[in-house]
This record gives sequence, structure tokens and C-alpha cells, in this order.
Amino acid sequence: MINQLPSSRRTNLNLILLYILFLVASCEKEESIKNENAESDSVSGADFDTIGKHSYGVSSWIEREDDANSKLDAIGVLISGDGEGATIGQMRRFFDRIGQEDPSLFKEWYVQNIPTDQLKLRHDMKYRIFLQYFARYDRDGFMEMIVTSPASEMAAFRGDALSMVFSFIKNDSDIVKAKNLLLKNISELSDKEIGIARLGLARSAAAIDPEAALEILREEPANQFIDPLQGLVFSEILKNAKSGKTPLLESLDDLTERESLNLLSFQDNAQLLAELDVSLSEKLLRNVVLTTNNVQVFEDVLRDLVLRDVNRTFDFLSDLPSSKIRNEIINSVSVSLGFNDASNVLSLVENVPEDINESVLRGVAFGQARKDLEGALQVSNELTGRKRQAFLEGALLGHSELDPQRTAEVLGKLVEKDEVAIGVEVFTDVGRVYGQRSPVEAAAWAMKLNGANGLEAMSGVAKGWIDEDITGFANWLESQEKSPAINVAVEQLVLELESSDPQSANYWRVFLERKR
Repeated sequence: MINQLPSSRRTNLNLILLYILFLVASCEKEESIKNENAESDSVSGADFDTIGKHSYGVSSWIEREDDANSKLDAIGVLISGDGEGATIGQMRRFFDRIGQEDPSLFKEWYVQNIPTDQLKLRHDMKYRIFLQYFARYDRDGFMEMIVTSPASEMAAFRGDALSMVFSFIKNDSDIVKAKNLLLKNISELSDKEIGIARLGLARSAAAIDPEAALEILREEPANQFIDPLQGLVFSEILKNAKSGKTPLLESLDDLTERESLNLLSFQDNAQLLAELDVSLSEKLLRNVVLTTNNVQVFEDVLRDLVLRDVNRTFDFLSDLPSSKIRNEIINSVSVSLGFNDASNVLSLVENVPEDINESVLRGVAFGQARKDLEGALQVSNELTGRKRQAFLEGALLGHSELDPQRTAEVLGKLVEKDEVAIGVEVFTDVGRVYGQRSPVEAAAWAMKLNGANGLEAMSGVAKGWIDEDITGFANWLESQEKSPAINVAVEQLVLELESSDPQSANYWRVFLERKR
């Protein structure tokens, strides 16, 4: 049964990616250092003197700007929160100037003041801002503090600190320096900390040199943290290729199954890939074994691909091993095609492989009928035999949720003309929806149908009515004359009640015997 509607591509990041972005780019939210409050990148001496005198309360440093001790005192005043109303933006500019003039002061102040307060200050915003500028302007000194501080002082903090080390990558030269810095200190770090550092470096390098970022990630064993970040790196590679900045990564043909899945599952990567070369999405999907865990990725990629290349999409689906999840994907992709491109729909699917032809026709009709039932019915007249049956069944199921009364009318006329066989599941499903919306009218419709079709329709009506108003349904049954359709309706009520209300179920069993 077709029960899916075309859905838009997922645009949300998963929770793992959000966690990574927090972990490896915890200071990115502070990155607009030079734009805060629409003020200039650096503050002139005169302006800075004014800010200092009025906001920092550190006149001793203002009077002797070359006095390192005054600068150190000012750092302590700001971090302690005693800065007489200093804003976060002013604090950033203060640290920015120190970084430009004398970055060694960051390490000096840290050594003098921090070790015993490390854990207490870990989540303090002012302290974290200090660390961000320390990491930015004196990366070697910052790394030294990380790897040489006693474990008891750095417990549960080294991961955050490592992410800061690699948060200010600006060019290829920075990437090389950062990699060398990590290599230099690698013996002092745990495997987990090395991984965090690599993730942070790759995240920062992604937009600058995505190929280098990809290689950095490949140095780490595959894990759930790398997957979404790798997808982000591939996104940058694809964007660069689309803009003509760089050619598409040559090693795209050599991606592992996991890398292929990471690329295709991240945001709009599959769409970008198809825009570059419509064959590439299919090629990467062929690297991946279809499972229940990745079926959504297949659906999303192929729903986009089918609007670009129908034959390629359905040839690929035909090549997949027959399975329930393959059928679900065929259904979803076909519905998307019918919903989004109903023009010349039969010509679009005329070359669909025979083994999936009827499934595709059913799905396409479902999608088309979601917008235009009459158009779908006209298309069905161009078909014969089982293909017409499949198309009509799809159209009726597709429209039933929108207008069950009109769908029931069409279904009734088809039965009267006896032009084509319609599967019993269609009568059940249309009856169910009709029974939810207009139960009395639906029951009357079902009882007018002959034979098995009428009984299936009544079974569906009963299910829908029970879901919406079981008491009203029971009252209606009490007033009905004996008939095969009423017997079917009572049987549905017994099935519903036998586990939740055995006494009532037994009453309706007796009622059913009397009716028979």
C-alpha cells in the first residue's frame, strides 16, 4: 500500500554534529571579534585610553602602557569581573591589543594565576574569552600549558582547550603550523584528546582547504563524531567545485562506503553533487549497501535524482536486491516523481524495467492524484490490463486522504462498469478514511457495493469509525438490520474490544450470533 508523501530534504543537523560544533568550535560564536558593536578592528591608543579609564578601572596600566605588570593586573581585573562595567566587546578588544603587542603576557598571567582555579573557571565566560585569545595569539604557549598542567588541574578540560587551539585557522600556512604543533605534542595526549584536536583542526580547515581537512579526518578511526564533520568537509569540496574554485576531488571514486554515506547524507550534498554531474550520486550510492539504517539517505538522494534522470534512477532501483525496503524506496521515489512532474508522466516511465514497472506506475499515480485526480484518471485511460489497474489503484489511494467521498464515488463507478479489477486493499483503505470523516455516509456507500468489495469496504469503514468514535459506532450497529456487511462491522468491533474490554467484546459476540 502506498502511504508516503514526497518530503523535503532534511535540512537539519543531527545532534552529534551539534555536539561537535560546540566541542571543536566553542569559540566560534566569539569569532566576530573585529566587528563587535560596529567598531574598528583595533583600537587606537587614544580611544583605548578612554575605554580603559571609564570602563576598566586600570588607570595604572593606562598611564604606563609599557608596564607589563599593569597589563597583567588589568587581565586579572577583567576576568574577576571587577572591571567597572566593561562590556564583553571591550574585553575582546583589550585582549586583542595585548595579543598584537605582547602575546607572551597571556601565558605569564596563566602561569601566575590559573592552575589552582582551572576547574572552577572552566565555564566562566570571561575566562573562556581570555583562553580564546591566548590560543589565538600564542598557540605554542597555550599548547604547552595544556600538555604540562597536572592531570588533576586539567581534568575534563583538555578537550575544550584543545578545540580552542585550532579555532583560528585562517589559511593553508596555519593548517600546516597547527598540524606540526599537534605532532610535536602528540606523545603527551591521549587518543581521545588527539581525536578532539584533529576534529577541531578539520572543522576550522574545512572552508579553507577541504581536501586537507579530509586527509586530517582520515587519520582518525571512523566514529560517530567524524561522520557529520566529514559530511561538512565534503560540502565545502562540492561548493568549491560548483563555484569553479577547485576541481572536484579526484579521489571521489575511491571513497569508502562510510565516506560515501557521509557525503550523501549531509544537508544538500547530494543535490550539489547531482548539479555537478548527475551520474555521481548514483555512483556513490552503488558504494553503499542498502540497510534499514540508511534507507532514508537512499530515498532522499533518489527523490532528487529522479527529477533529473528518470531512467538512471529506476535502472539503479531495479539493480538493487529485491526486498521490502527496496519496495519502500521505489514507492517513495515514484510518488515524488508523480507529485512534482505530472506532465507526460507515462513517457517518463515508459522505459522503467519490467520487474518494477507496476510499482512505479502505482507510485506515480499516487503522487499525481495528490494534486490532480481527474488528470490521473485520464492518464489511466491510456493504459490497459495490469498496468491500468496499478495506476488506478495508486490514484485512488493517493486521493483518498484528500477527498474520500469523491474517491469512493469514482471507485463505485469503476466497479459498476466492471472495466478493471481493483485490489481489495483499495476498498479497505478508502473505506477507512471515509469512515473517519463521514462514517454514516461511508457505511451507506459500503453497503451498496456488491460481494467481496462491499465487505472489504465495510471492514475499512468500521476501522475508521472505531478510531474516531467507538461509542457512536456501537450505537449505530444496534439499530442495523442483519446483513453480511453488518456482520463484518461487528467482527471489527469485537477485535477492537477483546483485549481492552473482554466483557463488552463478549456482548458483541452474542449480538453477532443473533444477527446471523
